[in-house]
Amino acid sequence: VPLTPGAFSISLALDAGPGRHVQWGFQTIGENVWVTDTAPFGNMVVATPTPGVLGVFGLAGLTAVRRRRTR
Repeated sequence: VPLTPGAFSISLALDAGPGRHVQWGFQTIGENVWVTDTAPFGNMVVATPTPGVLGVFGLAGLTAVRRRRTR
């Protein structure tokens, strides 16, 4: 899948059992370029959310679960 500008997310529902893990990665295809010569080729940044953001997501998920149980 070609990358497009802007934020995106990838999600997958999994069994969170002990001993299970998920591996993921990105394959890059293109010219090998020295870090000093990247200007004409562009760039991309792949990052994970900071721990603070993960806490906010967890709190939002907990709130959603509680709302479902009270209905």
